[in-house]
Amino acid sequence: MADMLTSVLEQYLTTYKDLISVEQIDENSVSLSFPFHFASNHRIEVVVTHATGDQYVISDSARIMSELRASGQIITKKLHEKLEELGKAAGLKVIKEYLVLDSTKEKLGDSIQIFLETAKTIGDVYFVHRDRGINDREIIARVKCVLDAEKVVYQEKYSLSGEIEPHKFNFYIPPNGSRALALAVLSSQNTHNAAQVWAFKTEDVKRQPINKGLRVGIVYDTEQTWTDESRRILESRADLVVTDKEVEQIAPHLHEKAKKN
Repeated sequence: MADMLTSVLEQYLTTYKDLISVEQIDENSVSLSFPFHFASNHRIEVVVTHATGDQYVISDSARIMSELRASGQIITKKLHEKLEELGKAAGLKVIKEYLVLDSTKEKLGDSIQIFLETAKTIGDVYFVHRDRGINDREIIARVKCVLDAEKVVYQEKYSLSGEIEPHKFNFYIPPNGSRALALAVLSSQNTHNAAQVWAFKTEDVKRQPINKGLRVGIVYDTEQTWTDESRRILESRADLVVTDKEVEQIAPHLHEKAKKN
């Protein structure tokens, strides 16, 4: 079995390596083209530049902005800010029209992977989904960027059994040396009703014996109007409640160990 696992992995890595195109731009920069595509069917490309010493800069060379324009998007200040929010969750910055990530030589491999995943996430949000539900997808994408950056195992659209009925969460991080965490993104216009519903869902899931030790986290959309009472309802039941502007605060909770008796 071990020989088979090694063989399958080696076969995949050989094929994957052959699918990556590499081009030397100048003495300090290299372009990498990956076998992953935007909705326009263009491959995702990144440029890695040696800045100084062991410092490197990873950039998309304004490719994402160009793809957005080609897909019919107008690059407004609001869209620019939302791209910044998405990138920020994974440590990326938006400088003018460039998506960039600073790295060191030691972390270069991890940084390239994070950059690639973030670029793909932005593409999934903006190049495919363009209906009224785009804001909750943006928030989900930000949370996903944090989970990927923290390298935790997670499942999306996961149902957990409650004492009365099952409930679906946007993300579920199973116990793996750390306490389990279920995350829900709330982007409902009827915020007070959503708070009451999720207070019930949280309580119901926690009352189920097999979910002992589970934590429930809520990320809510600040583009909707949340009263102090609605927020208090969420905070009275959930273990973690953050706004869509605070998704980075989820990171330390992903590694929280269970308390010893």
